[in-house]
Amino acid sequence: MKRQEGFITILALLVITIIAIFTFYLLNVLENNILMTSAAENSIQAYYSAESKLYMLLNKDEYYYEQLIPRVKRFIKHGRISPTYEPSITLDRNDLIAGDNNNKIKLEFITGRDRQILELEINSNKNKTSKTIFVELFLINELFEMELPIISLNTLPEEKRNVFINFMTNLKEEVSISNLDEEITGIYAVNYNEINIINKENSLLVEYYRKGFVEPVREDNISNNQIFLLAKNKEFNHINVSLGNNFDNISIEGIIYVEGDLNIYGTFEFAGIMIVNGKVTIYPEADVKVDGIILTGEDIENLGEIDQFIANYDLLAIKRYGIYLPNFIDIKINKIKVN
Repeated sequence: MKRQEGFITILALLVITIIAIFTFYLLNVLENNILMTSAAENSIQAYYSAESKLYMLLNKDEYYYEQLIPRVKRFIKHGRISPTYEPSITLDRNDLIAGDNNNKIKLEFITGRDRQILELEINSNKNKTSKTIFVELFLINELFEMELPIISLNTLPEEKRNVFINFMTNLKEEVSISNLDEEITGIYAVNYNEINIINKENSLLVEYYRKGFVEPVREDNISNNQIFLLAKNKEFNHINVSLGNNFDNISIEGIIYVEGDLNIYGTFEFAGIMIVNGKVTIYPEADVKVDGIILTGEDIENLGEIDQFIANYDLLAIKRYGIYLPNFIDIKINKIKVN
């Protein structure tokens, strides 16, 4: 009898031990599941916190226009942002998701590729769980990075034609010379019928004509060779611009924007961006070299020999002056990597 009672006692202790071990195991599994679930939730929240910073940067004026765009403009024009700007964007801590104290977005501008790239490093945390995303942004409108010296509907593949049409349409509505740097002279030739630009005593003589007048109604002498010519006629939606004469030698750089036709005579050298909504005509006496890019609504008509007109794609010249054109900077997300 005593043996039987001892066996029952041992069996009971064994069962209690097994139950205790199993209970401990279940509690441990449950705790691990809770920790894993919590870590997963923290990781997800940290990712969404990082992502929210990206969209704040791209959509909130105080970050996009006041911090990001000035840095992008300086990089495009000068190839660097220092010493003017730090390579980071500072966010207001009040805009961060609760529990996240990382208010800096690191910037790295990348060169040497076929596109101008800005890489963002965005760090976030939630309850000691960190998440980092790397975002690659395109900076410049793709039309200007296709390495084509002349862009028109006829030179573009069909899938890119709407990009060109939209750019030219928006440019017509938004182009302005109001925010130029001091080294560039703006020529505001609006609501005239004809504009003649000739070389006179090592400066540019700009003559403005209106319909019915034989003599120019206005003249400007410009000694600077960096210009932004804005020529349009809001009433007739067309203007004729002539550069040089048979004996002229003009060398300028900058932006030439014409909502009409452009006629080129004499020797003409230009570096920068030439945009003509109408037709570009190069006369037999002309000797033309353009380093940069030409965007034209119609084909270029070369009336002389083929070697009298040379157009070279030059990204440096394009970047130097493109920042003054609306929609030249066209920031788009290329890819997002999560670390």
